[in-house]
Amino acid sequence: MSKQLFNVKLSAACAIMALAVSAQAAESDVPEDELTDGTEIRQLESTTNDSSPAAENENFDDIDDLNEDTDDVDELNEDPEDIDELNEDPEDIDELNEDPEGIDELAADQPTEKESNLDELRLSFALYKEAIANASYDEADTLAKRMVELTIRLFGLDSHESAKALTNLGRVQQKNHDYESAVLNFTASIDIIERIADRLNSKLINPLRGLGAAQLGAGRPDLARQAYGRAVHVSHVNEGPHNLMQIRILEELAETHLSMGNTSEALDVHKFIYNLEARNTDLSSEAILPALERQAEWTHRMRMHERERSTWRKIVHILEDSRGKKDLSLITPLTGLGNSYLFVSDFELENFGGAAISSGDAYLKRAVRIAKENPEGDWQIQRRTLLSLADFYTLSDRAGKASKIYRETWKLLSVDEEREPSRFTALETTHILQKIHPPKYYNSRRTDDGKNAPESFESGKIVAAYSVTSRGDTGNIRIIEAEPAGLEEMEYTVTREMRRLIHRPRMADGVAVATHDRTYTHEFFYRPSDVPEPPAEKEEEKTDETVAAEES
Repeated sequence: MSKQLFNVKLSAACAIMALAVSAQAAESDVPEDELTDGTEIRQLESTTNDSSPAAENENFDDIDDLNEDTDDVDELNEDPEDIDELNEDPEDIDELNEDPEGIDELAADQPTEKESNLDELRLSFALYKEAIANASYDEADTLAKRMVELTIRLFGLDSHESAKALTNLGRVQQKNHDYESAVLNFTASIDIIERIADRLNSKLINPLRGLGAAQLGAGRPDLARQAYGRAVHVSHVNEGPHNLMQIRILEELAETHLSMGNTSEALDVHKFIYNLEARNTDLSSEAILPALERQAEWTHRMRMHERERSTWRKIVHILEDSRGKKDLSLITPLTGLGNSYLFVSDFELENFGGAAISSGDAYLKRAVRIAKENPEGDWQIQRRTLLSLADFYTLSDRAGKASKIYRETWKLLSVDEEREPSRFTALETTHILQKIHPPKYYNSRRTDDGKNAPESFESGKIVAAYSVTSRGDTGNIRIIEAEPAGLEEMEYTVTREMRRLIHRPRMADGVAVATHDRTYTHEFFYRPSDVPEPPAEKEEEKTDETVAAEES
């Protein structure tokens, strides 16, 4: 064995053994009845840049769909044989099966150690999936560490099962914002697969996606871009350059480009995605709708609103031709088309003024009519269309019309007790309608070019309290927490951006009212060198009088 290969194996083995030790510590330090949900509840959840990393990048909550889909991350769920391959071959479990005379009669009633470990692994995996689904990430972290220990014990370090277990551990650590640990475990998973298979094995895709997501959350989009790019390459090698399974990886790659400010590269990726979906597809059939919907949503994010409107119209025409003009499927594209008129070009404003914006309500009103007139349009669909119309009026500064539609919605949701929870959620709390996107990186002129790695970023946070008027406007903004202190430019930027927040106002007894003591949290990345040093305390200079007084 070469010295280099030995060092790689030794490094991975040490890392995983350390994880097993930490798993035992976690199990002893965290009693089962003290496990808590890893999510933090705030009075108002912070909104983040759609193009920001996410973790809280919550559009990680957008970038990391694999965290929402257990099957994507862990094929153990898809293929129970991966867990229970030992059961396929009794010789692997108990060589005594070859010699019936050598079996102790008591062994029939007592499971072997391997069987006990397999049972525990199955149970741990089931509980892990449940914890992930319930966002109980602390509990999931403890279970994932135990799964790593059991899997290594059962299948050995160099096995696909161990690689999958490490991927699961990295996944939950990413959810807990422990990005450094997540990067180590995704990397360990990749190393194992490369050792027992090769550098182009398809099983590398999931840990590469996880690695990219963790690096993006840690403020290293340059490294995330490399991980996603390699995942795409592995997908091409194994499934061909036009496979549709790569679309989710490409979307994550586009988000990474966007977080780095590489708008043109992100657009190129999405053009490629559209071409993949449109390939060998009738462009006038419903088969093209997923590609068009993705294109409409993306062009909206990129503020290419004329192209967005054109795309929504194509969707409407295809559905009208295939399903008629009163089908419920038209509601979504009509709503998207109507809302796109909240964003008009300078040319449209100059030539058409407010009419350019107000024309969007025609599409939203049509959606309301379809919901009311279609026999299959229940109260929940009507609620959604009415709120979309009312919110459109709020965003276009027509509070009188918005109030009228909100009251109609209140009445709809007050018919019986079944609808009251929906009324509370929709109208008795405030909702942000116009999000803001403060910079994700402090001192954003510094960019990562992917060649020279910058110094490590650290996470910062600014929390502001504010009030919402009965019209949905934001006021009385004040910073109540800043970590680290001293980044006054970021505090000013967040305060300035918050003035642009627009809300669906809270209602009480069918009337819009003001709401106070809301909070907004913005999380960002900064370099330690950006934090100003605290001013040095100047030693008081003693005057002659002071010295004389002391001497006396």
